[in-house]
Amino acid sequence: MSELEGDGSITTDIDWKNVTTSDSLTALFGWQGQGVIASADPADGAPGLALNPKLWERLQAFGLTEKPHECVGVGLGPAGEVHEFHPVENVHEEPVTRYEIAANDQLRLYRRAQEQGWEITLVFHTHPATEPEPSVTDVANAGWPGAVYAILGLADPVRPKLRAWRIVDDVVSELGVAGAPVPPPAVD
Repeated sequence: MSELEGDGSITTDIDWKNVTTSDSLTALFGWQGQGVIASADPADGAPGLALNPKLWERLQAFGLTEKPHECVGVGLGPAGEVHEFHPVENVHEEPVTRYEIAANDQLRLYRRAQEQGWEITLVFHTHPATEPEPSVTDVANAGWPGAVYAILGLADPVRPKLRAWRIVDDVVSELGVAGAPVPPPAVD
């Protein structure tokens, strides 16, 4: 497992496949209360997803570690907030272009949320070689209407892009993202 460095950074040699489903980034890195907020109402004027720089760095490290496969994680918290982020194994048979959360992981996360009086508020995954836009499959499989769906595009790993979406009944609405830097344009 990777360790949290004294300066708050993490090493990027995380073997996410050895992170058990009962592990969470809260336990691994102290991610609880890291300032991730998923707006419950995109019309309220607040960003759909707000995160602090340390969490942004950690999400990038998670995605880059799993590249070329898509990685996936789930955030839990009270409505509109993420208090814990849990990386889960991508069990899809085509992990380069798809992700799937195992049924036992879904059940475990649902139970954890229920124990705390929370809900599933964030579904995070990467697009290792494409832009961070929901695919037809992403939309069809969006099963948590109260969650924000965050996609990290890693086509250019030097300038990763994070975008957030609300997906309800096949209707896709982009949300604002605060805290993830907008990548500068590529220099030719």
